[in-house]
Amino acid sequence: MISPANTPDLTQAEVQQLINDAMAAGSPMTTINQAVVEGQTVTIPNTNNDITLNLETGGASLNAVTINLPGNSDGRVGQRVFVNADGQIALAHFQSAIAVNGADYMFNPGDNCVFYRNKPAILSRITA
Repeated sequence: MISPANTPDLTQAEVQQLINDAMAAGSPMTTINQAVVEGQTVTIPNTNNDITLNLETGGASLNAVTINLPGNSDGRVGQRVFVNADGQIALAHFQSAIAVNGADYMFNPGDNCVFYRNKPAILSRITA
């Protein structure tokens, strides 16, 4: 068992981070395949799982889609949300009850982006 008593060189915060990292490494992946149309809002439920969201345009070119990312403020640091699109979306706007950095993205067919929870209440976009 990892505990400060068994690891005197580590602080309680460092031990907790080791536990969180171990839990994240085994975190399940949730995959959502979502057909989208012009102006649609897609809501991802609150979860601490890693998520893959496949936006299926059916080959259409869309102007705007809104995606509600998980908004639980007690979220797992290290959570990843992968978003893929099979068609063009001129403006994919990402929002949440928590802070979202890099909220607007343009998808070309086959593009993807990743949001990473770098703090419990912040999701930041990383372009892949």
